[in-house]
Amino acid sequence: MAQILGRLARMITGTLDPHLARYPDDEWAQLVTDQLTGVRSTLAQLSKPSRS
Repeated sequence: MAQILGRLARMITGTLDPHLARYPDDEWAQLVTDQLTGVRSTLAQLSKPSRS
């Protein structure tokens, strides 16, 4: 999970963020960013050790 989380974070910061900086009104890029941010949050929770 941690490896997938790292790849996803790099894709967001390396590809989507620069695209949105150049084209801030791109609705599709904003949608993808929002969706991937949710996935990143879920993966971050899943990669944490369980407390049980």
